[in-house]
Amino acid sequence: MRSPYRAVAVVGAVLASFPLAARLYWLCGGSAGLRDGERTADVQVLEGMHVAFLAAAAAGTLLLAFRGGRALPVPAPLAANWICSAATACWGGWMLLALLLPADDPADRPTTLLTLTYAGQMTVGLLLASVGAHFLARRSAAVRTLP
Repeated sequence: MRSPYRAVAVVGAVLASFPLAARLYWLCGGSAGLRDGERTADVQVLEGMHVAFLAAAAAGTLLLAFRGGRALPVPAPLAANWICSAATACWGGWMLLALLLPADDPADRPTTLLTLTYAGQMTVGLLLASVGAHFLARRSAAVRTLP
């Protein structure tokens, strides 16, 4: 019963590497995949936030799935999973929706890398959130069966 739950956690964490690498590249000053004029200090702060959310969501999910570091109380990885995966999924989905709107000017069209990053971010966030939901459902079922 645990292996599909753990497999989704591992797949989500592995898939997180693509948007995490792209965001880390942009955080460090890279501009490939960004449109001209998108390299501002505000964008760099946002990229740092995305990197932190992706890393915390993946780490929290893996800690929940494999219960490594049993000294760490459950609320810490659960909060990291729940909050950070939700932020990752929602922000990626919102930006993907905005990017898919038609643009009249070719300069306003998103790059393929940007579109794939947002799509990957949304997918990863949803996968990691599903692991948190599964963990809560299993825990709730275990509590209900106690005498």
